[in-house]
Amino acid sequence: MSRCSLAPFWRYLRLVGLLSGALLLLASCGQHVTAGPPSVQAERTPAQAPAKNPSQRNHVDDPSILSVSVTFTTSTSYDQAAALLKAARENLYPWNCDDPRTPTAPTVAQQRAAFVSTHLLVIFYPDLPGLDTLATSPQVVSIDPHPLYMCP
Repeated sequence: MSRCSLAPFWRYLRLVGLLSGALLLLASCGQHVTAGPPSVQAERTPAQAPAKNPSQRNHVDDPSILSVSVTFTTSTSYDQAAALLKAARENLYPWNCDDPRTPTAPTVAQQRAAFVSTHLLVIFYPDLPGLDTLATSPQVVSIDPHPLYMCP
């Protein structure tokens, strides 16, 4: 009686399973694959006038987004921007990267200095209704998904 080996069939199934898993992983991390530091990405400049309609300012509609960046007009101070986040019940994330090298947050003076050059603040674990509230402010230019990247 001849014996038929199933080894090639099982290798084929294992290969299909591995490829499927790899594709699912890439699809679920799609925004992270091309993400890099903000200096590498094309971003909105604060000099752009904010859109008239608040819904045109908020580009975040996925509740699974972990972090967003809020770009403010050049006339907005750091204190005004931080107050707007607080009023919208959003928490300011003092770093602009993930997994900071130190557990000590940058000082408020360092955060202010960074804000002057970028007019951008980062929120981790945003609340979509809070973002909609924030988008109604004429001081907000845009609210965008913020890619996660490791701190240098």
